[in-house]
Amino acid sequence: MARRLRRRLTFANVCSFIALVIALGTGGAYAANTIGSDDIIDESIQSVDIKNGQVRTGDVNDGAITSHKIANATVANEDIAPGAMNSNSVLDESLTSSDLATDSVGATEVADSSIDSGEIVDNSLFAADLAPNSVASSEIAADAVGASEVANESLTLSDVAGAATNGAISLSGIPNGRCTQVTFNVGGAQVGDSPIVTTGAAIQNGIVLYPNRVASTGQVEVNACNFTGTDMTPISKPGPRRAPFTNTQNSQPLRIGLGGLPLSLESGIAPSGLTVSTITHRDGRKVAGPVDLARGEVGFAVDPICEG
Repeated sequence: MARRLRRRLTFANVCSFIALVIALGTGGAYAANTIGSDDIIDESIQSVDIKNGQVRTGDVNDGAITSHKIANATVANEDIAPGAMNSNSVLDESLTSSDLATDSVGATEVADSSIDSGEIVDNSLFAADLAPNSVASSEIAADAVGASEVANESLTLSDVAGAATNGAISLSGIPNGRCTQVTFNVGGAQVGDSPIVTTGAAIQNGIVLYPNRVASTGQVEVNACNFTGTDMTPISKPGPRRAPFTNTQNSQPLRIGLGGLPLSLESGIAPSGLTVSTITHRDGRKVAGPVDLARGEVGFAVDPICEG
């Protein structure tokens, strides 16, 4: 029997038998595209099971990609939607000037009181950049204002330090036709000032007060004359004023004269550069003739002064 079976076995019979055994002894066969999600064990698919480049946008759940899923330095401009970046998306103090477009920062982007001297280019501000009345004395450096910065004929005595100083005196007993030299205490008067004395109220007609010099700090030497034709009415604390002038054109001492005759000797002050041609009383009347710069003299008209 066995000898007869061996005579009937061929190679084809053996291969057919083996194929039949394999087909009957293993699991069921699967046709293409017949395996669904239910046929796969949860969390069993691994990276090696997925062919490269086969995962598409539709295969990824919304919000499934987090920071550690993205390779460093791989997100480019085209990966970010317009308007998707805001302040919270930018690291604090990480932006520099090169990150900002030209003219992209306007007034609304600048916080109040955030710009100081370090942010302003030197010598870059113009008059149009300053608000009206924004420059006060504290903003002006010492010795920064010269003649070109001052409007013509805009300064008054009150703008000149010590140019207009009030004082108080008492004067009496000058005989008719005589002059005497008195000293007024005037705070702020300095040696080298050329004082001018006016009164704060009317005085007796014919009483003439004219300054001689500042003898020492706060001490104004004044010549007082009685040309009233009678006894002098005492003066009780009129308010003398001084106004310094400096002459820079010659070294001749200033002489004060009446009708061409000196009323005083040399004042002891060497004024030069006296640019006024006349001296005017506070009520607008002319009280002095032209200043002679060559001779250093000025002629006084007495009557207006005597009227106060």
